[in-house]
Amino acid sequence: MSDGVRAGNNGRQIASIFQATTGLCVFGFSLVHVGGHALAPVSLGVSNAALFALREAVQNPVVEGALFAAISSHAALGLLKRRWWRSRPDKWFTYSGLFLAAAIPFHLAATRLIPAAYSTHVDLAFVAQGMNVFHSRPILSTLFYPYYVLLGSAGLYHGILGTAKSLRLLRVPDWIPSSLRYMERNKVALGGVLLAWMGVTVLAINGWSGSVFPLGGDRIYVSPAAARAMEVLHDNVVRILTLGWL
Repeated sequence: MSDGVRAGNNGRQIASIFQATTGLCVFGFSLVHVGGHALAPVSLGVSNAALFALREAVQNPVVEGALFAAISSHAALGLLKRRWWRSRPDKWFTYSGLFLAAAIPFHLAATRLIPAAYSTHVDLAFVAQGMNVFHSRPILSTLFYPYYVLLGSAGLYHGILGTAKSLRLLRVPDWIPSSLRYMERNKVALGGVLLAWMGVTVLAINGWSGSVFPLGGDRIYVSPAAARAMEVLHDNVVRILTLGWL
């Protein structure tokens, strides 16, 4: 093996290890973040409290900067491996990663950067608002339902399978629990369960699941003023992200 080929293989190995490490870090955050939303079928109050608790830990320049660097480098290395190194990853694992790479920048802008510019913190009321503006944006409001379902389920699907791949790459397969191995062997079932649960979660955020989950179904808006504040913020986010088209 020539020195050039050996150097190329070493570079790929280092990049793969770095991607695996950043992926584990990102999934740790995503699991708590999406998990907080997934508590909505049980109680919107508990779900909101979990999201606010995570916000207290994450929203500072050091943690947010590190998280942004980890997400960016992880996505860039994934695209690089697929484009130039001709890797052959799992098809649906790759599709979920590509969807997240496209969706997360907009999600970050809509839920963090733009609200911060207006000195506003978003919660589940903001999520519900986006899905309940049929009077002014019926198409956009309808699309938010599958968008949130796909965003949450793709994040968990990619993270769960990526965790198993990362631990195996880092040569710590003994750390892979049997439940994770089972999910890795049953990817279709895993995807179906995640899609179904995120679907129920989206309905719960809108207060539509009380008959299914007796502990859930509480409405997210506590006052007309709170609803109006989220409506104004949502209008500003849509206007900025669409450059005034919508």
